[in-house]
Amino acid sequence: MFIKFIILVILLSFITMITIHNIRTKKMIMSSNEALLPMEEWEIITPKGKVEKLSLQMKSWKIKKRVSIGVSLLMLLFLGLLIVLDENVSWSQSLFFLYIPIMTLTTFHVPSFLVVSNGLYVDERFYEWERVKSYQISPIKIGDEAYGMFEQSGDYKEIIIHVDKKLHRKQKVYLRDQHVVEQLQKLFKEYHVAQKSKKAS
Repeated sequence: MFIKFIILVILLSFITMITIHNIRTKKMIMSSNEALLPMEEWEIITPKGKVEKLSLQMKSWKIKKRVSIGVSLLMLLFLGLLIVLDENVSWSQSLFFLYIPIMTLTTFHVPSFLVVSNGLYVDERFYEWERVKSYQISPIKIGDEAYGMFEQSGDYKEIIIHVDKKLHRKQKVYLRDQHVVEQLQKLFKEYHVAQKSKKAS
């Protein structure tokens, strides 16, 4: 009975997390109307993939939403079975149902890079300007981690954005168009985000 209760709590927590995550992603997409950088057909890539113009009609959002709904319904079905059935449930029996939401949360993302007045989004994660401490820009060269990661990677600039100084977190974005890089630099300067040399890392 104790194991069943723990599993119920975990599954409800996963359903809540998936729902909140989708709400945040949708909020990000809606925020694209207020983007400080023009939402054109950029040549921009993040660790999660190539960035599309943010829209509720974009393929990655539709896939994420459908998978999330399907997984949530499956979790609710399993919850119903746990409540109705009197049989004891073991961890091994429940492992499959616990694995699915974990994979959903870690696998299905909307590749994104969005700059707005109160901060920026990188792969759905939002950072207020107060959390953005510094950035670095450098061309991708042979031997770099990103070289060969995607097609024509040598034509791109790597932008490393340092956030949450105490936790030493950083996000990476790869931009191909020089005019977009220059516009981004102007915005960083406007919001007092310092540029550091590559050697400073």
